[in-house]
Amino acid sequence: MIQRQKIRHGSTDQWLYFQTEYASDEDDTHSAIDVLDRNSHVWELVVRSPIVVVTDLSVSIDDLIFNNLLSGSRMIPDPGWTVDEVHLSSSGAVRRQKPEYSPVRMLNDPYFGGVIGVSGELFHQYQAELSASFLSREGMSPLQCLALWMWSNDMSVGRLNDVAVERSEAPLKLHLHRWHAAISRVASKRGIDHRWNIRHDRPRIELYSSNPGAVSIIIPTNGSSQRVWGLRRNLVSQCVESIFSKTTEQEFEVVVVYDQTTPKAVLKDLVTSHGPRVRLVEFDRPFNFSEKCNLGALRSSFDTLCFLNDDTIIDSPDWISSCAGYLGLPRVGLVGPRLVLEDGRIQSAGHIIENGGVVHLASGESSQDSNRLSIQSSGERVGVTFACAFTPKAVFWQVGGLCEELPNSFNDVDYAFKVRSAEKDAVWNADVGVYHFESLSRNPKATQSEITFLESRWKHLLDVSDPYIHEIS
Repeated sequence: MIQRQKIRHGSTDQWLYFQTEYASDEDDTHSAIDVLDRNSHVWELVVRSPIVVVTDLSVSIDDLIFNNLLSGSRMIPDPGWTVDEVHLSSSGAVRRQKPEYSPVRMLNDPYFGGVIGVSGELFHQYQAELSASFLSREGMSPLQCLALWMWSNDMSVGRLNDVAVERSEAPLKLHLHRWHAAISRVASKRGIDHRWNIRHDRPRIELYSSNPGAVSIIIPTNGSSQRVWGLRRNLVSQCVESIFSKTTEQEFEVVVVYDQTTPKAVLKDLVTSHGPRVRLVEFDRPFNFSEKCNLGALRSSFDTLCFLNDDTIIDSPDWISSCAGYLGLPRVGLVGPRLVLEDGRIQSAGHIIENGGVVHLASGESSQDSNRLSIQSSGERVGVTFACAFTPKAVFWQVGGLCEELPNSFNDVDYAFKVRSAEKDAVWNADVGVYHFESLSRNPKATQSEITFLESRWKHLLDVSDPYIHEIS
């Protein structure tokens, strides 16, 4: 039973907008959401309007904002778009900046807020499909359902820069279980493997692959031993042991690219203990992490590559199928899991642009912070660390592999920027964990030449705010 549903509409020669407010009984998950009468004057406007803006009732849109939206929408290539919001309250105005299009983030965070704009033609198509669609059973607002329909059809929702709308009150509360149910139905229809899970009392949807295919795990090493959890251990030996003892998937190979300093006893033990799935590749040149990774990729057998530092330990049995689930999405070219330090704190929740550089998001913070959605749910990032990173071999060679002019640092940052420049996304996977005893096997300090190289190549990306992660300002 629908408790309330209001529609306001207005139009100019070039615009049509709807402001909707909607709520239904908590337990009624099948409430109708088709709010337009096809015989009404409003429907006639939809058919001939170049642009349609759907908002909720708390959003203010005046003539100036209309003009800004119109100008911005002409510059954006995406089928749909959203804008930043300025939330007004008695304590002042707070601007909430929207991320760039983030289809993985939308699995658990419908971040689009109170405004979505599309062409009149696309909105007409949406309404035409809605009445015959499973979407009409979701029990969500028209705005939420439009966003879900676009997600289900791989239509990107971009962000208009330098445009913001005012919001006079908090948006209508979205019941997250309904959003998850809707996402689940769409994912099932598209053949996307997914599952429900609860982390820190927060329900969420996770992707995985029921058929991840074969993976080449490439581990560069110098064969060193260090103290880990109070005991001195050979790093590459414990890393490889964790792969074979923890991993549920069986179709993988481990390509160990070793320096001449690696003890022969270590190499012999790797092959003796784990058999032909471990392949040894000698590297006889001065240290260059990028070159070692590229050599491992050249000697690999399979179409999916996983680059893994030797100072890591696998902690999630389904780490391969989980990362492969996100890597199988059409736009994704790079996936990295949740990396944790020896004491369980976060080492990296993906890369973030900050003050003209790239840093690890949430580094050193507690992984138990359930209030930070950015570290509890998977989502797009500007990059992920190559301490553990999955990428298709085709994408790896398409962008030229790792840059060998960056032998020690920033090679993963550079690679992620190349992947994004090739119109692929980098995704941080919050669903699985890998321990990373950061830089135990090498000096993490970047050289000045590496800093200069990165800044000269990617200045246009480093001089802007992070496109995906924004703090409230």
